[in-house]
Amino acid sequence: MTNISQILSECLMHSQGYNRIQSPFTVNGQSFGFVTAPSGKIYSRMAINLPFTINGISYPVARKGCRPQNVQRAQFSFPGETRYLIRFDDNEVRLCSYVYASDTPVGNRTGDIIASSDLGIRYLYLLLQGGGGGGAGSSTTVSGAGAGAGALSVACISLEHVWQITCGVAGAGGGNSSNGQNGGNTIASANGISIVAGGGEGGQYDQRGGNGGTVIGAENEFCHIILSVNGAPGSNVNGKGNAFNAVSSENYADNGENFSISFSEVERAWDAIGFHGGSGASSAFGKGGKGEGLSNNGGNAESYGAGGGGAGSTPARVGGNGGAGLIRIYY
Repeated sequence: MTNISQILSECLMHSQGYNRIQSPFTVNGQSFGFVTAPSGKIYSRMAINLPFTINGISYPVARKGCRPQNVQRAQFSFPGETRYLIRFDDNEVRLCSYVYASDTPVGNRTGDIIASSDLGIRYLYLLLQGGGGGGAGSSTTVSGAGAGAGALSVACISLEHVWQITCGVAGAGGGNSSNGQNGGNTIASANGISIVAGGGEGGQYDQRGGNGGTVIGAENEFCHIILSVNGAPGSNVNGKGNAFNAVSSENYADNGENFSISFSEVERAWDAIGFHGGSGASSAFGKGGKGEGLSNNGGNAESYGAGGGGAGSTPARVGGNGGAGLIRIYY
């Protein structure tokens, strides 16, 4: 690539937040600053090596669409369904219900547009939240335990391959004297690897809180995990709920830049006074279900990925439902 016009059209022009390499070129009267292409990042595989020097130095610079930021662009929850993240030949990116060939004409495509063709998006951050488990049901004498929260994972991914994404279902609360159902796994897979944000375990009728979901993830030159958080466990009968602790992802950018993705603490779920069911675990998106007192059904989770609360006893009651899985996209 030696044509200056082509180089400028293919390279990412500097904007706020990026480290810049000042160039002697102008575009429409505006000085063109190239964006750095840091070594060791999967998106730098597509860096452009400038065929000229600037102040005597030869630089590799970032290609357009290859430096994702921490800006949320889309959010979806489609429990129990599978969709496909596809980058088409004209650079448009869609989340589709079907697998389309990359050269499918625009008029024949369906699905949600994630990025328009002019953006040229090639890499993005994909968040996966597993479903929360359901709280346990109670008997006339024993309350139900709270459910675990689903796991949370964020990865930087290449769109060179089609990504198949399955969203975890919410675990249903257990009936009288039975365990809550487990939350479903939220899974993204492409090119022979998978990232799994595991669903939380349902609350157990043996009075034990359900375990939190776990992250299982493989990496290669097309995928790098920047945040991995196992879900918190649900609480035992008469126990306090577990909160979600504040976290921040790896800053997967150049030195001096800050494109990390952060989540604040979410406080523990409430519980009843006296003898009560265990509370569901909180997730990054909301509190778990309340562990209820005598004669009450367990509380439902407040949001995605949180665990349902356990039911109170006397008479037997039903546990609360967990929160469904979630997908977010950042670039």
